[in-house]
Amino acid sequence: MNKATFDEVTHEFLAAFMEKFLGAWEMRSGEEVAKLCTEDVVWIDPSVPTVLNGRDDVAQFVDSLFLGFPDARFEPEGGPAISRDGQTAFAPFRMTGTNSGPFESLGIAATGKAIAVRGVDTYRFRGGLIARYQIGRAHV
Repeated sequence: MNKATFDEVTHEFLAAFMEKFLGAWEMRSGEEVAKLCTEDVVWIDPSVPTVLNGRDDVAQFVDSLFLGFPDARFEPEGGPAISRDGQTAFAPFRMTGTNSGPFESLGIAATGKAIAVRGVDTYRFRGGLIARYQIGRAHV
């Protein structure tokens, strides 16, 4: 995708979108998260061995994450930011949870261990939906 294919992001749009996005995660529903993505979304997450393409892949991943971490919580850490060109948004977060079920995307069984992960989500939008998502994480 070239630069022109992404929306210019405003602070007002981003604040409203992040409220919807976090709400979808709080619903623990892959389908609800996927609805906020374009049909051809590219989703890059280090906990998945391949790039996810499309809403179905995203929905399956989110559902898998909540199967593995049923008590997962996502909390913003500071406000979201927008790149100088206005086409990329960044949102720092903290995820906590306990791996009490299988995490299918990595093919691992439940460990019973608690995790705390900090990261920064990177978003590019098209038509008001996520067209490209990438996460950078560092364990804490």
